[in-house]
Amino acid sequence: MKKKRKSKPLRTKRGEYFRHINNQILEYTAKYENIKTAQNNLMAYCQKMGKINGVSNEEEKVSNSLKQLTLLDAVRKIDMLQPELEKCLETLHALNAEKTRLILLYSKKEDIESKVFFYREIKEYTQEKTAELLGYCVRQIQRIEKSIR
Repeated sequence: MKKKRKSKPLRTKRGEYFRHINNQILEYTAKYENIKTAQNNLMAYCQKMGKINGVSNEEEKVSNSLKQLTLLDAVRKIDMLQPELEKCLETLHALNAEKTRLILLYSKKEDIESKVFFYREIKEYTQEKTAELLGYCVRQIQRIEKSIR
């Protein structure tokens, strides 16, 4: 019995920009989550310190992961993280809008090369799935891909 080969992903110059946008989205999403986690940890620390010491004792130092951090310092750090968080969120919105624009641009094109490009590069479908959706055989999809590269 003949073993099926798995088709390689289509990687074109035209799709490089789309992949770059996707990578940027992943990067900024991770950055956003890290900042949000840091803020939440600091807020939890502030709540804990407020309950232990009362709001009036905010200058009393308490050990936090081998660091001496006052309640006031924690609040300042939270405030310092907020603009960075907002900038990150703004960038994410812009990147997602650009990704959506590219998807709409390529999904509406009617020529076969654009359709193959859309399914293989943007949707990341296999050659088999792309052939099935477009009503072509796998070999024809391979020929079209060769002309796209």
